[in-house]
Amino acid sequence: MRIEILARGGGPLANFQQNLNNLHSNISETIRSLEAANRETTNLHGGSLHSASSQIQGRIRVEEQNLAAVEALGRRTDDFLVQTMQTDAQVSRDITTEREQLFRLHPHLRPPVPPAPEPRRSGWSRFWGSVGNALSRAWNSTVNFVRNNGRRILITTLIVVGAVIAVAAVIKTGGLALVPLLAKLGMKTATAAKISKGVGVVAATSTIGSSGMNVANTWWEIDNRAFHAVRNTLGVVSIATNLTYSAGMIFNSFHKISPTEVKARVHAVTSFKRQGGYSNLGLGRDIKIEVGRDFSRKQKQLMMEDNIRRNGILRSDVTGERLVMSVRDMPNVTPPSNALNFDHILAKSVGGSNSFSNAQGIARSVNIAKSNTNLNINSMFAIPDVFRFNAAGVASTIGFPINEAIRSIPAFAWGGN
Repeated sequence: MRIEILARGGGPLANFQQNLNNLHSNISETIRSLEAANRETTNLHGGSLHSASSQIQGRIRVEEQNLAAVEALGRRTDDFLVQTMQTDAQVSRDITTEREQLFRLHPHLRPPVPPAPEPRRSGWSRFWGSVGNALSRAWNSTVNFVRNNGRRILITTLIVVGAVIAVAAVIKTGGLALVPLLAKLGMKTATAAKISKGVGVVAATSTIGSSGMNVANTWWEIDNRAFHAVRNTLGVVSIATNLTYSAGMIFNSFHKISPTEVKARVHAVTSFKRQGGYSNLGLGRDIKIEVGRDFSRKQKQLMMEDNIRRNGILRSDVTGERLVMSVRDMPNVTPPSNALNFDHILAKSVGGSNSFSNAQGIARSVNIAKSNTNLNINSMFAIPDVFRFNAAGVASTIGFPINEAIRSIPAFAWGGN
């Protein structure tokens, strides 16, 4: 502990020195006054005045002696103050040394260092400083929150990620992932599309509902019997529908059927039925319609143009699979199995006519299998989804205008029965 001898302006010693200076000034003023009085008295005549002058001079000598004594005391006081200050400085150094040694041995006794005053900053500096402080506080709060709720955060993350994957799968496939599998089992494409979309919607909504309730229960541990009954029901529905929908996706993956191709095939079939087949092409055209008659070349050209207009490329009106244009049969050349044939829905042999409403575009292999029967064609994937080119140079219709495609082929052999 430092002894501050001269603290607060020097304390009593400083006051004593000030009083001593004041006394010196008073004595000097007294001597000057007495000397002035003595000069005035000397100018006067008379014995009594001479005696008074002698007394005044004696008083002046006494005051001069007092002044000399005061000045000597002042000098001794100054010497004492200098020695005192030197002693104080030495004592302060010694105490500081001892204090540092004490703090090194006992660091916990060291008093905290007061923070240095912040330098004056501009408005922008204060603004960004406050932003930084806010971000720092937010970060610290986030870290503490994660530390205190790590398990809940992990469970929530797993639930949300699983739900997002399930819903994204339905959205990615347009809800049609089950169509190929259902069609393979013999279901009509339009019906399969409705069922698949229904399963997809139920899978997505039940997954969202179940996940939301599971997250809520994870954080708030809801104690309500009805809540848990609904949550469990949604969980069972979600598992069942997602497993069913996944079966369709696995089937498609095994057969290398992309979601885009499934959507295109469903669109080809549904759009064909929605517009009533090719019946609209017969309006305002002078085409002879007879029972048991083949489709004319003009009819086939009109129907092929309409097919490409609806689908962008040639596709089967029944299965939606990709087709290629057919050419006249050549010796030792087998037309591709997915060549376009315009088939009579009601076979010619049983009273089918060549009207546009009785026409449908299907693959050559399917047309051969159907023959003269009224076979119900359901499977969308009976034929591999691959373009096949024969030796005659059968051209794909993808990206080619119909007129250019027709001119590039010398002759057509349109199939049909």
